[in-house]
Amino acid sequence: MTLPLPRIAPLADEEMTEAHKEVLAHSIKNRPYVPNVSRTLARNPRMYKRLQAYLAYIMDSNLSGRDREILILRIGWLCRSDYEWTQHSRLALKLKVLSEEDLEAIKVGAEAPGWTPAEQLLITATDEQYRDQVISDTTWQALAESYDELQMMDIVITIGQYWMFSAMLRSFGVQIEDNVAN
Repeated sequence: MTLPLPRIAPLADEEMTEAHKEVLAHSIKNRPYVPNVSRTLARNPRMYKRLQAYLAYIMDSNLSGRDREILILRIGWLCRSDYEWTQHSRLALKLKVLSEEDLEAIKVGAEAPGWTPAEQLLITATDEQYRDQVISDTTWQALAESYDELQMMDIVITIGQYWMFSAMLRSFGVQIEDNVAN
């Protein structure tokens, strides 16, 4: 669910100060365009600089790319964040960590066919953290059979970060770029 118009407009090129360009340097260097999420968050360069470090950690955490994207996409789906869903669906397909079938299964949840037991638990943990703000003891203990302590921490951190990120994107009204297919 994306708002029809942004509440906080993405920075236009002509609005960018040196501080904006500094925090957007990574986005500018690694993409043919600067996405709306970066242009919007860069309005607050100090905050965005710190957020970038946190997001960089999550993208290089102790979880596999597949596990990370399952968590991000499930929480994005639960939060109805079209922008998060679109961007991370494209990323997961590009990285070849998820298939189109996996993306459809994420929408269904843990009961969808095809998940490994550990993947079912990742989805269940996401659902519980979203619904109850805590992963149940039963799910936690079952996850601990497949994931070490650092990975368990990263599961919680990833869900929480992308829950907040999904809420920010929806509240700010960040629009999906025209050059990004839904």
